Amino acid sequence: MSVRGAISISYDSKNGSFSISSGHGNPEINEDEKALFENVQEILKDHPGLSKSKLEKRSSNYTSIVCGSEGWSDFMRFKFSPRAKWISIRIANEDVDAYRENPLFDAQKNKNQAHWKAAISSVNDVFKFSDLIKNACSAVLRS
Repeated sequence: MSVRGAISISYDSKNGSFSISSGHGNPEINEDEKALFENVQEILKDHPGLSKSKLEKRSSNYTSIVCGSEGWSDFMRFKFSPRAKWISIRIANEDVDAYRENPLFDAQKNKNQAHWKAAISSVNDVFKFSDLIKNACSAVLRS
């Protein structure tokens, strides 16, 4: 399934380069957002989802990390700019109860939504969410 108007951003971990393809011009992915994505790739380095994940710019408001082989579902969204610093993780069913009251997700008021938003102050803060990111990717791959 393709997303109409999506901008595909690929990352080659072997040579550390990004490639962008779209009929809509180049998206703005800043250096911090690239570093954040590299950190997520580090989290997933031994996970089967790493080879099945990529970046997509589905909105001008955030960047998505998607995985799958067909259908490409986003398991994480993020924005890291001078004015907005956050991640949003599609919480796996097995993590909902354990993290519902966790202060990491104070930014997320409605815990009935699939994606839970968390404020971050550094691209390295993403490592606090390692298990959740792995579980979210696994849940998307299972669906």
